[in-house]
Order: sequence, then structure tokens, then C-alpha cells
Amino acid sequence: MYQCNLLVLYHFSDRQALGRFIHSRLAVFQDESSSGCVLFLYSALLSRGVDSIRQDMDEKEGKLMGAHNYCTQDIVNLLMTGLAVSNVFDGNLDLDSGGSSKHVLKGIPEQSEVGLLSLFEYYGACTVGGHYKE
Repeated sequence: MYQCNLLVLYHFSDRQALGRFIHSRLAVFQDESSSGCVLFLYSALLSRGVDSIRQDMDEKEGKLMGAHNYCTQDIVNLLMTGLAVSNVFDGNLDLDSGGSSKHVLKGIPEQSEVGLLSLFEYYGACTVGGHYKE
């Protein structure tokens, strides 16, 4: 049996209206059979906007889903900080390959309200910046 699901977009002019709406529909996000996590992701993506997300990322044509259908660091950062930057270090890093242009790697621009622990840092593959730690 094929079931067509419909994504409905709601627009809110203030936080109170948004809060009332979410509170009245908590079961949609919390129910074991719901797609609450996917709805949360859709909300974050649509709230930030596709154009803004592309501007946040290191690669404008980058993907938000990686190997084995894992989300990329860009999505994790979007959900944690509101920006879909591609890295976990503090600020930006300019890469100069000796040519006429520099490539900018974008990290976390300011202190995050929540922290991030990374198994990759434990193994020495990356360094999580202080904006995610302090």
C-alpha cells in the first residue's frame, strides 16, 4: 500500500505563537511511531533557508547527508548553533594554496549554548574548538 504524506508549512510572527503551536502538537514530535526527529530537521532546514545553508557551508554544492546516510557535520552544527558551518574549530581558517584565491573553512563563530564531544577528537582526527567546550 502506498501512502502519500504531506508536508505542511506553518509561519509564525512571534515566539509565543510558535510555542503554543508546538505545545499543542507535542505528540507529533514525541510519539514512538512519529517522525519527530525528521520533522525537527525539516524545521531547522526550512527556518535557516536553503540559500543561507549553502552560504554557511564550505562547499556551496556540498551534501547534507554523508556516507551510510549519516548527517554531515554541517547538519549537526545547524542543529547545535543555528549555522550550517562545516567544521567544529573556532572561527574561520583561510587556506592559501599560493594561487590568486583563498579557500575559507568555516567553523563555529561564537560560543555555543550547548557543547559537543567528538569521538574523532579522542582519536586525534580533529580538534573541537573552545566555542563548543567552554
